[in-house]
Amino acid sequence: MDIFNTATHIFYVAAVFIPVLALLIFVHEFGHFIVAKKSGVKVNEFGFGFPPRIWGKRVGETIYSINLLPLGGFVNVEGENGEDLVEQGQNQVSRREGIRDNFDPARSFVSKPLHIKLSILYAGVLMNIFLAFVIFSLLQVIGVPTGISDEANDPNAKVLISDVVKGSPAWIAGIKTNDLIKEMRIENNVFYPNKLTQTQKLIKDNAGREITLVILRGKEIKEFNIIPRVNPPPGEGALGIGLLLAGNISYPWYEAPWRGAWITVATTITMISGVAHLLGQLFYEHTLSGDVAGPIGIASLTWQISALGLSHLLYFVAIISLNLAVLNALPLPALDGGRAFILLIEKIRRKNFSLRTMQWVNGIVFALLILFVLLVSIRDIERML
Repeated sequence: MDIFNTATHIFYVAAVFIPVLALLIFVHEFGHFIVAKKSGVKVNEFGFGFPPRIWGKRVGETIYSINLLPLGGFVNVEGENGEDLVEQGQNQVSRREGIRDNFDPARSFVSKPLHIKLSILYAGVLMNIFLAFVIFSLLQVIGVPTGISDEANDPNAKVLISDVVKGSPAWIAGIKTNDLIKEMRIENNVFYPNKLTQTQKLIKDNAGREITLVILRGKEIKEFNIIPRVNPPPGEGALGIGLLLAGNISYPWYEAPWRGAWITVATTITMISGVAHLLGQLFYEHTLSGDVAGPIGIASLTWQISALGLSHLLYFVAIISLNLAVLNALPLPALDGGRAFILLIEKIRRKNFSLRTMQWVNGIVFALLILFVLLVSIRDIERML
C-alpha cells in the first residue's frame, strides 16, 4: 500500500510540475529561437531537455526534439560554439569542409556583430522576466496571493504554517512548512481557521490537551494529533510553528501593468541580492543555505502550492521564472551570461579563445552544475523522507 501511495504521490507531483517546467523552458528557449530567426541566424535544433535525444522532427531547417535529461532545454544555432571556425594565425575564417553545400556564412552566429550575438544570448533571460511581468500583472486583477492581517476580513483567507521549529511538538508529529490548516478539532468541536488570532488563541487555550490538526499538503489531507506545550521555550509557541494568513488582494485592470512591472523589478532586485549572498556563502563559508532547493524540491513545492489555488501557483511560477532569469544571467561558462561575458572578453582582447579551450571550460562548468544539482536533490529527498 505504501508503494502505491508513493507512486500516486509521484504521479500527482509530475502532473503539476512537468507542465510548469515545460512552460518555463519553452519561454526561455523561444526567446533565443525567435531573436536568432529575426536576426538571420540559422537554428539547427530547438530541444526540450538535454541529450541523448528521445524524439525529433525536422520542420523546415530546424529539428524540434525531446531529450532524455529533463533539466532544461537548448537552441542550437549555426556556429554558436565556434564550430564553423578554424584559426589561421591571429585570424579566424569560416569552414564547412563540404558538410553542407548550402552553408551560408552570413547565417552563422559567429558572423554577426557583437550586439546581435548578445541579444540572442540574453533573449531567454528577457523572456523569463517578461513571463513574470505578465503573470504578476494578471494577478493584480484576479487577486495577488499575499500575507494579510486579520483586519482584512477575507473569508477565503487560509492559515499556512510558515515555519516549524526542530524538536517541537509539531516537528515531532510530522508537520511541515507550507502545510495548510483546514480544520482544528478540539474534543467534540470543529473550527475552520481563517484568522491568525483565532488560531493562536485556540492553540494557547488548549495547552496540555490533545488537539487534532487537519492539514492540506499538496493534494493530500492528513490528520495530526498534537499536545501543545504548557511552558514552551521563549519565542517558540505551544506547538513550535510559525503561522501566516494568506489571502488575495485585487486591483482595477488599468493598474495591473505598472503594479506588475513594479513587483517584477523589486522581486528581481531581491533575487540578485539573494544569489550574491548565496554565492558568497558557498565560496567563502563553504556552506549552503537550507532554503536552496533542486528540481525535486521545487517539484514537490510546486505540487503543494497548486493545492492552494490557481493564483498561488501562478505567483510561484513567476518567482521561478525570475529565478531562472537571474541564474542564467550569471557570468558563468555554460550559462547565457557566461557566454556573453566570454564574447565581451574576446572583444576587449581582440582575439577569440580556441574552440578546444571553450569546450573544456564549458564541459567542466556544466559537469559541476550537474553535480551541484544532484547534491541539492539528494538533500531535497532527505528532507521529504
